[in-house]
Amino acid sequence: MCPQLLKLTALCRIASGLGMIVTAIMLSWQDLRTRYVSAATLCVFTLFSLINAFLSPNTTWLSMFAGAAAAGLFMMIASKLSRRISGREMIGNGDVWFAFATGLGAQGTENALDMLATAFLLAVFPAIISIVRYLCRRFVKDAGAVDEVQSSKRFIREICRSEIPFFPFLALSLFIIRAKTRIL
Repeated sequence: MCPQLLKLTALCRIASGLGMIVTAIMLSWQDLRTRYVSAATLCVFTLFSLINAFLSPNTTWLSMFAGAAAAGLFMMIASKLSRRISGREMIGNGDVWFAFATGLGAQGTENALDMLATAFLLAVFPAIISIVRYLCRRFVKDAGAVDEVQSSKRFIREICRSEIPFFPFLALSLFIIRAKTRIL
């Protein structure tokens, strides 16, 4: 291959990687602030992930798309289960689409599954803090509950209703996986 073409490919790959970083930060900020992300920014992130995937020299496209499908399917199943348990949407379509796009950016099925596991592991700590904070407020608020059975059912439903933005954890786990596997 011609040296100029290799330099152009490397430059495009670096630019798409930087585009992924910038748009992932923007999406994470939107999710933290408003719990709503713009579809346009999500599409731009997906476009940068696709460009980066197509320009990757060492991986096969089948493995990359299998990783994206696995990540998206896992989040879709988690979305349906969380809706069934809590009675409301806790993992939205944006989270599922972002998992698909970050799974594509992870470049491989194993990396995509490692990325999801890392994201959920990172999200456990804020979830525990949220539950402990809720427990403290609840016990201070009603020290003497009259009906313990009804109170415990309501308590579990209220804990399930607390939401934690997931985009920042997915973005951070993607960057960790890419740094770990040196896919920059």
